[in-house]
Amino acid sequence: MLTRLGDALDTGDETGAQEVADGAGTEHGDNAVSTAIQVLFVEDNLPCARAFRRHLARHGIDLAIAENLQGARRVLKKPGHRLDVILLDLHLPDGRGEELLPDLDQLSRQPGLVIFSSFLDEIRPEATSYRPILVPKTIAPSSLAAIVRIAANGYAHHALSHFAKRFGLTNKETKILELVARGEKPKGIAQELDCSIQAVYAHLTKICVRTDCSSYQEAMAMLFQFACHG
Repeated sequence: MLTRLGDALDTGDETGAQEVADGAGTEHGDNAVSTAIQVLFVEDNLPCARAFRRHLARHGIDLAIAENLQGARRVLKKPGHRLDVILLDLHLPDGRGEELLPDLDQLSRQPGLVIFSSFLDEIRPEATSYRPILVPKTIAPSSLAAIVRIAANGYAHHALSHFAKRFGLTNKETKILELVARGEKPKGIAQELDCSIQAVYAHLTKICVRTDCSSYQEAMAMLFQFACHG
């Protein structure tokens, strides 16, 4: 489900912004908090990116900046680096923002995707299969923070409770389905929930029975359809 949200931009001043630049074309705040929402902002307009970073930090959002596709790919390849959301511009010095989307497919945990651009009408049709939230650059930082939180919770997060109620899923089944929606594999789900992988598969089987699906992948497809039309 594509969403377009906007408001008046209030960037404020950038005095006192703390940042560290590396050779990969990325920047990151010095005083990151491990529990903060981790966002990669792929944007070549550094004054804009730094202003949003300062404002989003007030909302518990840790923003790393990549100025181009090359820098973004280096961040994505960092082992063990958690990313909850990709904030992606469409016009970049070394290509189109959509060119980064296949790289996201390679991640074991899929981040939420927010396309943040002044040229949303130019978005390529294939990008819509990634279910992005579309946001104009005129949006207020506080509104962007709310959108980032939605994206960090997974594409189907807000439809999940309604989906679970309709099909009578238990709390554990709902939690497992949420983790699947976030891109987690059964092994990772077992580790996060501190249970056996057999227990995870047992719950996934129950989800399939309740939703009349032949596989949990089919159940996920039903959930995404429910998010669009439910």
